[in-house]
Amino acid sequence: MTNGKLEWIGVRPADRDTIVVLSSAKALADYGLEGDKSSLKQGGKRQVTITCVENITYLKAYTTRSELNPDDFRRNLLVSGLNLNKLKHEKFYIGDVLFEGTGDCAPCKKMNKVLDKGTFRSMDGKGGITATILVGGTISLGDKVKLL
Repeated sequence: MTNGKLEWIGVRPADRDTIVVLSSAKALADYGLEGDKSSLKQGGKRQVTITCVENITYLKAYTTRSELNPDDFRRNLLVSGLNLNKLKHEKFYIGDVLFEGTGDCAPCKKMNKVLDKGTFRSMDGKGGITATILVGGTISLGDKVKLL
């Protein structure tokens, strides 16, 4: 597997809040990204959500929108240059922060409102993954993503 790259970071302070786009974020071990709603409680398998540029490129064929933005997909991190599914049940680094993939991040039905009707179904298997943070630190745009 070649190294990937961190392309985008976003956090949502509460469920219906607008995503705040960041150039770096503090990853809190066993919590989530500082400032994100997931970081308010300890534990859980969905501390961070991740999708990839390749999934967004694929989904462009299923929408009439001229442009898709990372925040449209309601995930925390956008990576590129790797097979995201390979990280699903593995430990991996983004920069110096150690994550563990915990499973699929299934798309929610809100995707039909955000994108186009029917997009939700086209996202099957392309929603990204969930992960926990094993060792915290700061992640920044451009950090390498590498399998442990």
